[in-house]
Amino acid sequence: VATDDIYVVYNGLALQTIVPPDGSVSTAKIVDDAVTSAKIADNAVVSASIADDAVTLAKAADSLYRTGTWTPVIVSGSGGYNGLTTSGTFTRIGNTVHVTARILITASGNASGSMNINNLPFNGFTPAGVRQMIQGRENANNGDMIQILIDSGTKLGKMQYYEGTNCTHTTGFEYIITGTYQTNDA
Repeated sequence: VATDDIYVVYNGLALQTIVPPDGSVSTAKIVDDAVTSAKIADNAVVSASIADDAVTLAKAADSLYRTGTWTPVIVSGSGGYNGLTTSGTFTRIGNTVHVTARILITASGNASGSMNINNLPFNGFTPAGVRQMIQGRENANNGDMIQILIDSGTKLGKMQYYEGTNCTHTTGFEYIITGTYQTNDA
C-alpha cells in the first residue's frame, strides 16, 4: 500500500579498493617510521638531490676519515717466537690507509724462514697478481731497509729486505714500518 513504510538493507554490493589520486597523500597521512632505507631505491638519492650544506665532515667522518690502533701479528715461515712486542696506528682517508708499526723481537724462539705481518687494519686492494708495498727499517743491526708486500684482498704482508731476502728472526731486532696502501673495505 502506498502508505506503508519499509526499510531495506542490501548486502550484495561489490566491495572495491580505491586508489588515491596522484599527489593526494600528504606527509601527515604517512605513519612515522613507515619509510625505511630498505624501501628507498639504491639510485633514488643522487648528488643533485642533496643540499650543499647537508653533508658535514662530522656526518661523513666514519666513511671518509678514521684513525685508530692495530696490533701487528708476526708469523714466521716455520717455528715460532717466544716473545714479540708489537704496536701500530693507522689513518684512513677514503680508501687510502696510512699505517705505522713497531715490531720488537724480544725472544726469537725457533722462528725461521719467511717473516709475514698479519692483521693489517684493512685488506689490501689491487688487481689480481699485483701487490702493494709499504716500507720500513730494521733498527737493531745494520739499519737495513725493508719492504712489506701486501697480498690483494688480505690483511697479510710478506716482510723482506729490499734485495728480496727474508727479514731476520733475531732477538733484539726491531722493525719500524710506515707506509700507505689502498683498500676497498667498507
